[in-house]
Amino acid sequence: MAAKTYIGLSLGNDNSVIAIINKEHRAEVIANEDGEHKTPTFIAFSGGEEFHGSQAKHQLVRNAANTIAGFRDMLGQAYSAELAAKHAGCARIEAAADGSGAEFVVGGEAGSLRVSAHSAAVRYLQRLRATAEA
Repeated sequence: MAAKTYIGLSLGNDNSVIAIINKEHRAEVIANEDGEHKTPTFIAFSGGEEFHGSQAKHQLVRNAANTIAGFRDMLGQAYSAELAAKHAGCARIEAAADGSGAEFVVGGEAGSLRVSAHSAAVRYLQRLRATAEA
């Protein structure tokens, strides 16, 4: 029987951490693809590509309108002007068309993409999991 691997993901609003249970049955924080133990909780879109972590955080400087930050605190929240103001400085936030909450709007007018906080969390956690499994 193959040994099981246990992965722990800590989703923070600013940074996230990946841990595994090692052979000594102790939690061990592992480095991401950039060699860092903390991964910034950011997603950015640029030139048809999707960036996560440090690469996405760097996009905040020159590509803020297409960078998603603070999505963890938006999970389960309804849209409000206060919520949008709190997240000013990154991707625009609008009410979801179906009334289910707030969504980030990234991309230009011709090809905008609407990303809910839930969808952003799923994308981000899938990336962390892939890093842990690599």
